Amino acid sequence: MGMLLLSCSPIVRFMYGIKKPKIENEKSISNYAMKIDMSKGNIYSLSFEDYKKTLDLINKKVPEVWIFNKEGNFVPYGEAWACNASAFDFIKNLSDSVHYYSQNNPSFNSLPFRLKDLNGNNVEIDLSDANYHVFIFWAKFAGKLNKDHVKVWENQALENRKTKIKVYKVNMDFQEHWGSETLDKLVR
Repeated sequence: MGMLLLSCSPIVRFMYGIKKPKIENEKSISNYAMKIDMSKGNIYSLSFEDYKKTLDLINKKVPEVWIFNKEGNFVPYGEAWACNASAFDFIKNLSDSVHYYSQNNPSFNSLPFRLKDLNGNNVEIDLSDANYHVFIFWAKFAGKLNKDHVKVWENQALENRKTKIKVYKVNMDFQEHWGSETLDKLVR
């Protein structure tokens, strides 16, 4: 189950601090978030089955960001084939006074994953409590990209006063709560 980031040249991986994925847990992820001065209050994980589906959904790009409106429709911030650089200005400028193009495929309710906390417990999401829901897919192994992308995207959403945005940072590291049988197959 190789990731796009891991197929980068060794020089690019070194420059951005991209590492081979390790097995992580609540403590290691929370400690890392604190180390890079990233909020740890809204970090989620996935089941192993949902992880595989989500990797395909985000085209194996980590970090990546997906945005949904309160109706659950996907709000694209740029061309699907392009990199996620256009998300920076888009999140910062989200506003209630602008009507954004949205599509119902994928819709929030059709997503092939359900969020879990970092211990593997299910988490429910209420779309009515914000106008936009920003899902940031990130991983410790992404190194410097977490500071350059994830942290910036989250701060832009939190500092945006033109609309109410809720951020969900979905950790894409291998999770200890998947169990040793699953993890043994991955790290062999």
